[in-house]
Amino acid sequence: MSIQTIGAAVAGTAVVGGGGALAAYAAGAFESYGDLYEWMVKKNKWNDYKGKDIIAIKKKIKESEGVSQENSYKKSLSENWDLIKADGNTDDTLKSEIDKAGKQDQDSNYEKLNQIVNVVNVWCEKKLRSEIKLPRNENRDFDETKLATPNDDSVAKTWKAFNEICIFAIN
Repeated sequence: MSIQTIGAAVAGTAVVGGGGALAAYAAGAFESYGDLYEWMVKKNKWNDYKGKDIIAIKKKIKESEGVSQENSYKKSLSENWDLIKADGNTDDTLKSEIDKAGKQDQDSNYEKLNQIVNVVNVWCEKKLRSEIKLPRNENRDFDETKLATPNDDSVAKTWKAFNEICIFAIN
């Protein structure tokens, strides 16, 4: 076997391997992350991200004050439920269960808690990989001042909800 034959075999293997990786990427085998992930990394918030941790979400809901309490996790969930629902993760029936979720007086409250936790987990992970484009300044850094007052801006609303619900930036 000549050196040229061996070289051609090695090159062919590399091309096929690279093509296989490209095909796998196109098929979604390698999940990409969006601006929310990049923002978390740049702001050193990756360790604060709890959206993937079902146990932490469950604990947060159980320990949270009710939906009528200012700055409570349950209130944030309730206020942002329509945004979560819009992604197709759930329907309105669970929104009315947020306040009761995790209370020890009924087993059905724990069933609802588990359902809510799963919806939150799916939504956080989906948003982490979404195509949301956060505003940037002239230095290409994230411009959080444009996100401070969400009003009707869907990107700002999503960022605020993600920050409160998935990073626990609220009691």
